[in-house]
Amino acid sequence: MSLLPKKIHRGKVSSSTHFRVSPSPYSTKASARGGSRSLLTPSKVEEISGRAFDRRTRTLQQSYHALIESHSASRRQDVEAIRNEVGWSGAFSDGTWEPIDFDNSAEDDWFDDPEGGYESISVAILRRIGFKSLSQSWTERFAREEYSWQRVRDQVYKAYLAYNRTGAPTSDPPSPSSSAVSSNPWTFTLLCINFTTATRTTFTSDAGTPQVVTLARHGYFAPTPSFPSCAIHVDLLRFCVALRRHASMISIQGIATAICDMHRTIYTPHIRKQLSAAIDYYLIVFWMAEASLDKALSRDHPDWRMANTCPACTYRVKNEPKLKFSVLCTCDGNDSIKRVAASCTVDRRKFTHSYYLDSQYVDQFENEVPRRPKVKNTVASRMATSEASVVNTNKEPARMTTRWVWNPQKIVVFDETGIFVASCRHGFVLLVEDMRQSGELSKYPLAAVNKLCQVFGDDLLIGYDIGCTFRGTAERSPLVGPVVRRHNTNFVVGSFHGYHRRQLLALHLEGWDFGRRCAIGSVLKGRYASALRVTSTLPKELGKLGREKSDNDWRAMFESEKRHFEALKEPSPDSSFAMHYVKRLRVLAEKKKAFTDAFSTTMAHTFANHIDTYREHPSVRNTEQEDGYQHKIATQVRKIEAQRTAASEQLLVIQTEVEHLEQENAINPRWAPGCKEWEAAVEREALDDYHEALRTLESLVIQRIAELEKANAIGTGYKARVQMSKAIKRREKAVNTALDRYNAAAQAVNPPRPTISFDELSEYAYLANFDFLKYSEHGTLEAEWSRPANRRCVELWQRIQRAEEEIVRLNVEITRVLTHIRDEEAFLLAQYKVLKSSDPNIAHILHDRLQLTRQVNQRVREDLEDLAKLEKFSGSLELGVGAHCTDSTETNDPHPNNASETASEPNHPLNYTE
Repeated sequence: MSLLPKKIHRGKVSSSTHFRVSPSPYSTKASARGGSRSLLTPSKVEEISGRAFDRRTRTLQQSYHALIESHSASRRQDVEAIRNEVGWSGAFSDGTWEPIDFDNSAEDDWFDDPEGGYESISVAILRRIGFKSLSQSWTERFAREEYSWQRVRDQVYKAYLAYNRTGAPTSDPPSPSSSAVSSNPWTFTLLCINFTTATRTTFTSDAGTPQVVTLARHGYFAPTPSFPSCAIHVDLLRFCVALRRHASMISIQGIATAICDMHRTIYTPHIRKQLSAAIDYYLIVFWMAEASLDKALSRDHPDWRMANTCPACTYRVKNEPKLKFSVLCTCDGNDSIKRVAASCTVDRRKFTHSYYLDSQYVDQFENEVPRRPKVKNTVASRMATSEASVVNTNKEPARMTTRWVWNPQKIVVFDETGIFVASCRHGFVLLVEDMRQSGELSKYPLAAVNKLCQVFGDDLLIGYDIGCTFRGTAERSPLVGPVVRRHNTNFVVGSFHGYHRRQLLALHLEGWDFGRRCAIGSVLKGRYASALRVTSTLPKELGKLGREKSDNDWRAMFESEKRHFEALKEPSPDSSFAMHYVKRLRVLAEKKKAFTDAFSTTMAHTFANHIDTYREHPSVRNTEQEDGYQHKIATQVRKIEAQRTAASEQLLVIQTEVEHLEQENAINPRWAPGCKEWEAAVEREALDDYHEALRTLESLVIQRIAELEKANAIGTGYKARVQMSKAIKRREKAVNTALDRYNAAAQAVNPPRPTISFDELSEYAYLANFDFLKYSEHGTLEAEWSRPANRRCVELWQRIQRAEEEIVRLNVEITRVLTHIRDEEAFLLAQYKVLKSSDPNIAHILHDRLQLTRQVNQRVREDLEDLAKLEKFSGSLELGVGAHCTDSTETNDPHPNNASETASEPNHPLNYTE
């Protein structure tokens, strides 16, 4: 039975001269030419089951070890020397080897694989019975290696747990599973890699125990599950994983090269392969141990991590003040993490983690939003758009919908074009989605919002860079719309490689969240200090600018401005028609003038006798000029006729169009310059030109501000700074041009709009100021809230209000964090006492986690104690009672897994904190 999925396409031919790509791991067809035979050919080897194959493999292993023991010590030393000619692993660079029969010295018994491909014991079996050239693809090698690993994974996991708790044994007891085979111990020797040393170590094992199990019991992981020739200590692997977790930009090759320097060994490519494989096996066992611990703590629900990752956001305390929004989070996509589509054709493993939303779950939202037909940017389309949406009924201004748009462009070369991430306001990562073969489609935020609403429940505030547009997208979705409305979810504009690619991201996110957990006290302290700074300094500035005003006045101005923007209307259909009609009248006047000019043109020679007189002249007759003169006249005639024909046709077309417009709109008489309707349309046209100039200037200024911020940001390289400086200089020229155009358009409108100098542009980087200029219709500039001084005062008042709200939320979060620290430590300690007797291996892992949790909590307590020393601190460091706790005990799980209780209630979220 094939170990691979069906319909695997043929890939690139292996670089080894003895292997070719085949569609399955155990091909049954021989080559057409007979030169390259498959691994299992019916004429040579019968088709056997997996168990029978395993028995034959064990028999061959015992025969091989017996054969090696029968040789002299010098020959055994020769075998070891051959196996260790190259680097750590010897003659075979992937840490695999094949039996060598010293009784047969023919050259055909030696197999040369310069690329160091994987070779399982089945290859050795077939070679010993006469096969010389075998068919094997890279996919087959990975599949067989994965198959071999799956057979011993559970044994390796148990051996690692025993080593993690008690250390390496002084002697190897016989394996219980091998009693049916043999209990005679045997020894094997291989190269063991530690931090600074690499020594050959001899291990004693039961004859039926795989070598990798014995190695794991001594704290070593081999790069291959079958017949390893080297092993790497778990401490070195743990260090490599820590580097990848906290410094993901360091590659495996870089780590391997650094280890070679410590060992004073020359780096070769196979060392990176061995280190990468050993890290993979270690991480699989490590995550198996973490999963067992989560199951023992009843925290194995797929959404448990998301629901409880941030104690400040998710941990509820009894009798706490009700907040306007239960959880504040943000989400966005990024296209800097890509994977080429063909990079996973060999490695078929699938990495799963609680951070990732499954692709099938995301794809169910793919067709939730109907595609909008493309519309050309014509006058008619703009008129139709204005007629379709005259009044903006959304609470948020519709202008925000045109600033940010999705990038749905499909990129064929990449299978994964980036990731879509959601995080809470404290920086904890909530979920991750792979963007597959596309840009930032709507299905990714829809899937994220649906999952967030399921987990966190009501009154969720989600920040997204196209939050205003996405509000309507989510509400129109048949799947997400009811969920959003039921949970009262709000949206605002936010602030913000196959297996190994996902593995690296999961490691990085784990390290990131652990860092955020350690720094949550510092984050709360910094935000509290910032809010106190606002509440202590801005009221003084507000008092100076508006001495005679009170909070009620600023609130009234804010509400008046809000009502003004909500009631804004796009140009009415009558106004749009008037501008279009006046433009067509201008074109009609131009075509009439062109028609008159074409028919008023006269020729220099209009009489036939003039032409005959010229042709009969002695100097012209019988020369080339005799016919050339008539050719010039004919050319001029054709040119004039063409001009007259074109002018007539164009005039007829525009006359027909104007008459059609006049008949549809009952216009009689025709408008002319100077009439009331004509002047109103000209004023509206000037205002449109002003808006266009303002949009261009706004776009250039925002780009310039973004480039300035990036050029001065920490981590921007020298070359990037040089390129950005050049771009900024070019942008300044474009900004000056756009500024001149804007100022000219501002003076052309009635009443004239305020002009802007180049130095004032930085102050207009805020979108609200550009929107104010854009919608400063007649009468608005005279409103009290529109005055610059009052607008500044309203802005300061708003910042003060938000700072006071932030202080209220921070006081609640401080109590949540301190209560969570007490409850979490008490729960873990109680569970440790229970597991210590029932499952000592898992209890040892829990003990390590408990010690680390206490260290983190101590740092958080110290930060919060420093926070309490701030002047005007209004919170409290008193502990509360968790919303899940009963009055009789406080050692309950602070994050109970209530998935089974809520699964039957579709109208309620999976809330693990209440």
